[in-house]
Amino acid sequence: MHKIGRALVAQGISIAFAIRSLDLTLQLALYSVGAISWWRFIGLRRFVKGVATWRSLLQYKNKEAMIMALSDEQKQQFDENGYIIVRELMTDEEVHAVGQRADQIAVGEVVPEPGFGRQVEPAIQRKEVEAKSTLESIRKLGGLVRTDPVMHAHATNPKILDVLEDLIGPDIKLFGDQLFMKSSAHGSRKNYHQDSNSWKPYVPYSLVSCWAALDDATVENGCLWFIPGSHKWGLLDVEREREIEKKALAGPLENEVPIELKAGDCSFHHSLTLHCSHTNRSKTRRRGYATHYMSAKTKYTGEGARSNTHTLLRGQEYPGCV
Repeated sequence: MHKIGRALVAQGISIAFAIRSLDLTLQLALYSVGAISWWRFIGLRRFVKGVATWRSLLQYKNKEAMIMALSDEQKQQFDENGYIIVRELMTDEEVHAVGQRADQIAVGEVVPEPGFGRQVEPAIQRKEVEAKSTLESIRKLGGLVRTDPVMHAHATNPKILDVLEDLIGPDIKLFGDQLFMKSSAHGSRKNYHQDSNSWKPYVPYSLVSCWAALDDATVENGCLWFIPGSHKWGLLDVEREREIEKKALAGPLENEVPIELKAGDCSFHHSLTLHCSHTNRSKTRRRGYATHYMSAKTKYTGEGARSNTHTLLRGQEYPGCV
């Protein structure tokens, strides 16, 4: 769909450029020899000016479309590695809006509708560590996308959906969200895991998460780590996940890769890609907002009715599917 649209836009620009070559010099020449009347001359000038404006708009829209759509190389990287990074997907204003809202919700200045959750750092819960502030005590927020308008606007951002359309197809449904606060000094480690191990009733295991960096994410402050290609291993049992985590704690894994991001960058990963995050050893926070998506063709295989309805964001519904 995107390729066809870009081809049509490119063709339109070429036509517009050809028409624009009838510049003012040619028009004056025609008028001077009496080939066209004054009024026709004025009309032609307006027409060419309109075409020039149209061409500029087409160039802008084409440039915008090229930025938002993934290249064939990026799609191949996702297929091979189970993740990709899209730099500067969010504007500074978007990062600020989501980050500010996260802080307000974390400390209770803004209370979303019922259905959201707030989790305190385990070490603080056990009173092993004293939090510097309420904000610094929060490990994770969840269920925001369905209860808060700012977070919903982020999850339905067309730039994010454009990337997802290239990864999972045109029929996109929202699955859920988690906002990781990863406070400075004591933001805890998250063990190696596959997301689909927590979402087993949803098949096929091919959901995709967008992890949006609200702060710079570095090795020191606890960025994500991925094991490239692990999405091809199938769904691992919990014991295998624990084995991999044990090896990672003993020393760096040979094939693990740190995903360092600047605020505004987004990583997209497959729900079978093994990933973790380390303890925050820095003096800066590392907030990241993960929104989860799936194809509308996904099926729910759990017992009983689903607890919530998954919102269709693009495309169409399918009978017997989520």
